[in-house]
Amino acid sequence: MERQVEAAEADTREYTGMGFYTKLRIPEDAPLLRPDRWKIEDMGHGFARHPLLDGGACFILWIRNSRIVTLEGYSLDDGWPKDESAFEVAV
Repeated sequence: MERQVEAAEADTREYTGMGFYTKLRIPEDAPLLRPDRWKIEDMGHGFARHPLLDGGACFILWIRNSRIVTLEGYSLDDGWPKDESAFEVAV
């Protein structure tokens, strides 16, 4: 997955008001993900804090045909902040 993420390029980003969907392009020569290792029910969600979001935000990588296709981000509060540079990944 790290090799795909490193090689990914953003294609489009659609804001929903509560978050976004970013369609990603993965090069054809990037290693494929093993389908048996990347089931949605087995994957954790990324979490980040932001000073304007008391509840923070979650992030999900969507996978199709063993390639990452979309990064989804969504607020756990009401709305999405305009200044995305203030996010801090929570571990």
